[in-house]
Amino acid sequence: MSSLLEQVKLFNEDYEWYPTTNEQIDAVYLKLKQLKEKRYSLLDIGAGNGKVLSRLTDLGSMDPSVDGYNKVIPAKKYAIEKSKPLIDALPEDVFLVGCDFYEQTLIDKKVNVIFSNPPYSQFSEWAVKIIKEARASHLFMVLPKRWVFDQSIHEALGIRKPFSTKKGKLGYEILGSFDYHNAEDRKARAKVDVIYISLGHDYYGSMDMETDPFNVWFNESFSGLSAPKSKIAEYERKQAERDSMSSKIKDQLVKGDDLVQVLVSLYESEMSHLFQNYKSVSELDADILRTLDVNIESIKEALKQRIESMKDRYWRELFDKLDKITSKLTHDSRKVVLDTLTCNTSVDFNHGNIYAVLSWVFKNANKYFDSQLVDTYERMIEKANIVPYKSNQRVFADFDWRYNRKPDDLTHFKLDYRIVLERVGGICNDSSRYGQERFNGLSQGAANLIDDLCTIASNLGFVVFENHKSFFWNAGNKNAIRYRDAQGIWNDLLEVRAFKNGNLHLRLSSKFAAKLNVEFGRLKGWLTSASSAASEIDISDEDALDSFRSNYVLTIENANNLIGFRG
Repeated sequence: MSSLLEQVKLFNEDYEWYPTTNEQIDAVYLKLKQLKEKRYSLLDIGAGNGKVLSRLTDLGSMDPSVDGYNKVIPAKKYAIEKSKPLIDALPEDVFLVGCDFYEQTLIDKKVNVIFSNPPYSQFSEWAVKIIKEARASHLFMVLPKRWVFDQSIHEALGIRKPFSTKKGKLGYEILGSFDYHNAEDRKARAKVDVIYISLGHDYYGSMDMETDPFNVWFNESFSGLSAPKSKIAEYERKQAERDSMSSKIKDQLVKGDDLVQVLVSLYESEMSHLFQNYKSVSELDADILRTLDVNIESIKEALKQRIESMKDRYWRELFDKLDKITSKLTHDSRKVVLDTLTCNTSVDFNHGNIYAVLSWVFKNANKYFDSQLVDTYERMIEKANIVPYKSNQRVFADFDWRYNRKPDDLTHFKLDYRIVLERVGGICNDSSRYGQERFNGLSQGAANLIDDLCTIASNLGFVVFENHKSFFWNAGNKNAIRYRDAQGIWNDLLEVRAFKNGNLHLRLSSKFAAKLNVEFGRLKGWLTSASSAASEIDISDEDALDSFRSNYVLTIENANNLIGFRG
């Protein structure tokens, strides 16, 4: 922690980072436990290195007084954090939904719980913004003890009308008072309260709130609007907006601007235009609005939908440009990453947030590059397909492999270059035209495995342009997927035969088999150097050197170049 603190100071990105102490986090956990908030979503605003998110996870998962089904743990973890060293230090399972706090809107970030330990020199501004905008049932904040005398905070509480707590009708509960004299990470003289505010109740996925935060924001932003309620027509603009945006992007890119700058500039211009239009409506005379039968609730809902639609549209445009990264992910890994991204398009679209989201992609992409190699490799492990390392004298009997099981202590082995798979699928048994054409005659499982092997080969350094779609598959016929070497010569990477009984026969090239086996052994911790790989797997020293640590690693620099982001 001390080295991270020094790094933060070195980057001049301290931002009054005083990590929340264990006893403060424990107080939050006890309240969540009392509330029986099982598998909740949690947003930490000013998350630092993710200590609160991690400790709440550990406390919930290791609490012996609560059984497994009722564990009080954060199932989804989100953060807003500005310091780049701290962003890089966040755990991989934390998704950043923003950087600069003041650039974020919280009204569209729906979570069960929000926590914040704000900079104490700005605690009032942070607390007011969070209280007014939070779309969460439960709010926890660590504030200097003088917060109780802050009029603006009490006014914000009056606007939101939080549910009363066991302490009475104050709308908040002080869970405890603490200091930093014996803090684990950074000592200070500050004395603070940990407060809890109940903003709503969760009912089977829906949230019941006394005051909708969007209404608070709308009424403050467009205070001049006042009109009777009536229904107005709703017009679909999404396709026209997408077409217009694509055209503008192409025009700007031709001028030499980078993609992210173009997207941010277009987003800011469109958002400004949208706000100005609604501001102009709010300035119209009330009699005119009544004459036009303008419905204030409809205007409010229309603005909400337009903002959400605009954010979603710009984020998806950016995600579409991540294909050079996502193409390096296998089928299952790619689905996880893209599902996570597209589920979080409510994040405000600006440079800082783009950096944060892309940092999450880069951090998790490298994790998936390794884990997907291991997962795909392990799908091909069967008794007939493996060969023990030279130092491994263990012999397994047939019964160790019965009932689709693998021996419990199976270790230190490589895949043979000839592989027979009985459970991944082969030729598609659906005789309909759709069934035959969907995966060019293959079952989905067989098609996914072949494509995943092509993706992994590409990550291992092979130049591969083919996949299952390059052929139409007939039972028993051999198809060879090729790669191009440094001299431009095409060589067989992988020979595949698919059968109607669901079997798939593979023959790996010697170079592909070497790289696949070496990297699997390295990731499992069985091979610690190229020389150990050469002796254990029985390959040449040259092949071992070429194979060891050959799996693709994504860096911030080459990833930014791939999508046109210049920071």
